[in-house]
Amino acid sequence: SGHCIENDLNSYSYYATPTILVIEEHEILRETLTTMLSLQGYRAIAASNGATGVGYALCEYPDLIICDVQLSCLNGFQVFSAVRCNPKTKHIPMIVLTACIYEDIRLQAINLGVDAYLFKPCPFTTLLSEIERCLMRSSQLLLS
Repeated sequence: SGHCIENDLNSYSYYATPTILVIEEHEILRETLTTMLSLQGYRAIAASNGATGVGYALCEYPDLIICDVQLSCLNGFQVFSAVRCNPKTKHIPMIVLTACIYEDIRLQAINLGVDAYLFKPCPFTTLLSEIERCLMRSSQLLLS
């Protein structure tokens, strides 16, 4: 851990299965999400705060990021901005999964280019369908 090795394909994951980065402070939810995503066949990695999440995004080049807006170290908006500002990660789809119900927060996230905004508690099937939609859209954009 702590080493960042850039893969040959630059910003594309070299894993056969899509990698999903979960940035979530609540340990039980973080572990539950990563376990359930792994059971669905995804490679799930997790970060417990925004700064660690950005570090993983810049090292691992995940295929998708699930992130809360209310995080320590860096909040969700700072995470989104850091990912979107980097040429190697700007294409990564991002899903907000949050308990924050304020419309101005949702609009701010949408304006920063998040691909989906889901409220906790969110049925896992809903999250999965958004993940699949975002990954499909992302792969189409990368191929075009």
